[in-house]
Amino acid sequence: MDMQYNEFMKRVITALMLFLVFVFVNGIEVRAEDIKKKETKVEKNSKKFFKKKEKEAIEIEDFYALGTPHKIKDLPEGMIKAFGESCIQFYCRTNKATTIMSKSFSKGEGYNGRHPDNMIKAMAYFELFYMGQLRKNKKALVKYKKYLDEKKQTSAAKSSFHIRRAENKIRSLIGTNKGRKAMRKALGMTIELDPATAIKRFWALGELLALGKPKPNKIHKDMKARTKIMKRYAAVLGKMQKKLEEEKEEREKKEKKL
Repeated sequence: MDMQYNEFMKRVITALMLFLVFVFVNGIEVRAEDIKKKETKVEKNSKKFFKKKEKEAIEIEDFYALGTPHKIKDLPEGMIKAFGESCIQFYCRTNKATTIMSKSFSKGEGYNGRHPDNMIKAMAYFELFYMGQLRKNKKALVKYKKYLDEKKQTSAAKSSFHIRRAENKIRSLIGTNKGRKAMRKALGMTIELDPATAIKRFWALGELLALGKPKPNKIHKDMKARTKIMKRYAAVLGKMQKKLEEEKEEREKKEKKL
């Protein structure tokens, strides 16, 4: 039973690491060989005027994978109770979900060890947070969808200032959705599963974990030191895994275009 629980918690931690990497780490890293490239005077001077980072192109598949903004009404009773009687509107619930989720993710290992349900329920709140972000950026989604439809009809469709502004919002949503996908995958759920069902599953699992009572164990100082080293390795591996997954996605997208 302990081995199964430990394996499960490893999967949860991996998912959270991927989420943090997706949201907070830049997607493309500069390679050392690119830095060492010789630059002409024109290139050096142009860099002074154009210091803006080149933005990654939005893949159509990633855009359509964002989902449709809608209100999630069928929520677990425990979650509704946590929002309070006065917080009935979906806008209020997404705001509270964001606050609760942020506090949950910021808790230390000691707290999460005593309350294993904390991180799992945070994933449920994250689903609400994501849907709130979709609804908040609904106009940008509609605008960009219209732009894509026009682009299909004529390749001369212009990318205006408003479209570029919408693209920035969509890139942010895509990054958040990748984190959501990673968390679901770690617990055996696909991104196609509707949000209401995903929330219920996260919450039910959290409630189940809350029933257990953690036993205090004395940990030798050598083990604590090893744990810190393992965390550093895990962070590096998380970045490497993200990079490999991105490269794999790029290859698959290129193969589809051929």
